Amino acid sequence: MDYINTGTKIDADIKSELFLTIFWEGTPLHDGATIIQGDRVACAAAFYPPTNKELSPKYGARHRAAIGISEITDSLTVVVSEETGTISFAMNGELKKVPTKELRASLVNELSWFKSGDEGGQSHES
Repeated sequence: MDYINTGTKIDADIKSELFLTIFWEGTPLHDGATIIQGDRVACAAAFYPPTNKELSPKYGARHRAAIGISEITDSLTVVVSEETGTISFAMNGELKKVPTKELRASLVNELSWFKSGDEGGQSHES
């Protein structure tokens, strides 16, 4: 809740239209993180503490924050490089690159709450 309180509370269904609006560059909710709690979008424009790890200069504030939150919570953080479009997961203080074509399958694999409702019947198409 501490991190949700740093952002703008939303409490909305998870919808692609909402994410397209939030992540449209220049909108007020664009900067910071969008937090999904359970099956709801809890907030947008939240800020996370950055990691204290020594990282390559190629990683900016977004990646440092993703690693930082993954060090102190059990979250799965999806981070997209604004410069390259590269997608990574931050978990347990580590970054793991995820190929775009494998994003949906990787999310389904990591999110047990998503699998629990329709085990075996999931489509893994993007």
